[in-house]
Amino acid sequence: MGRPSLSYAEAVNARMVVFICALIVSCGSLTAQSQRCPIVAKLPADLKDAEAPQERRWFELRQCNGEGLVVSAYERMKQTPSLTFDTGYGYPVQLVHSMNVLVLESIGGSANQVFVFTFHEGKPSVALQRSTAGDVQVQQTGKDVIVTVPVKTYPDASGTSRAVPDAVYRFSRE
Repeated sequence: MGRPSLSYAEAVNARMVVFICALIVSCGSLTAQSQRCPIVAKLPADLKDAEAPQERRWFELRQCNGEGLVVSAYERMKQTPSLTFDTGYGYPVQLVHSMNVLVLESIGGSANQVFVFTFHEGKPSVALQRSTAGDVQVQQTGKDVIVTVPVKTYPDASGTSRAVPDAVYRFSRE
């Protein structure tokens, strides 16, 4: 008796199931690991200071010894994070928190990294992740947080760097 043969579609489905299971296990591992690291900061993502802490949205920053900063975001009435993201970088050189918007700039080799986390309609997300030449500017105007990111450029074959305008991103405060 030989092994039963699978059709191409069945083989793809089987591999997909294995991949999804591995992804679920690794994400659960990241969440469990990040929960053991000390809390560096806990930042509310709303202005509902009259409510009990567990009834609010918040960002939580954790970092184990020498490891990357882990950002977790908690929805209202949730005891486990809806979003857990390992930045892969140490504590940021710049951290700006304005209600539901969290901006981090981390030092990283030849280029810094900028991360923006937001809550939109109560759900957290990584709204921006990109490299930068450094000196990210963050402004608050009315209901928006504006993040200006100097674009990292490299010289061409002749050694000349071309001028590139900064990238500008706008995030709504809720």
